[in-house]
Amino acid sequence: MRVVLQIFREKQFHVNFRKCKLWLGEVRFLGNVILARGIRVGPSMIPSIIEWKLPTMNLSRLGGILQEIHKRILEDSPSYDQIATKKC
Repeated sequence: MRVVLQIFREKQFHVNFRKCKLWLGEVRFLGNVILARGIRVGPSMIPSIIEWKLPTMNLSRLGGILQEIHKRILEDSPSYDQIATKKC
């Protein structure tokens, strides 16, 4: 913390300690809880997640979309023969 404050002083940044949260163990930001060991979903987000509705698209439609995506990926990538015969 001392190093950070020293850099702020050198760069002539001013710190408002009423708004400063460097010493807190956790900070809530955009519905999440930020901790030193990582980020977790905040309690305010849990009801929204529980109330998520399942997609209404039927499985055959979804399968068709995934096949189309797979086909496009394969069209843009080289075939095994092209890779195997390529001279290095």
